Amino acid sequence: MSGEFVVRYPLPYVEHETLDAAALEARIAAGEMFHFSHTMEAQLGGMIDAGFVITAFYEDRRTEKDGNPIRFYMPSQFIVRALTTDP
Repeated sequence: MSGEFVVRYPLPYVEHETLDAAALEARIAAGEMFHFSHTMEAQLGGMIDAGFVITAFYEDRRTEKDGNPIRFYMPSQFIVRALTTDP
């Protein structure tokens, strides 16, 4: 890993809220995606509140080939298996 890894924004993160008007318009015009995140409490709690039972959970790190340094600090991929309790 080379260079300095700098965290700019806290989580949860909503990218379009961090852009100025010109940058936002340019991204929309280009049809580019926006990044966003949710807290684990919001994601898992929302599933539970919706009537699901969490039966398995797995977390993983990004691959080396994508070049994102976050993989050295934390997992960023989470997989949940949940079953509905409704008949």
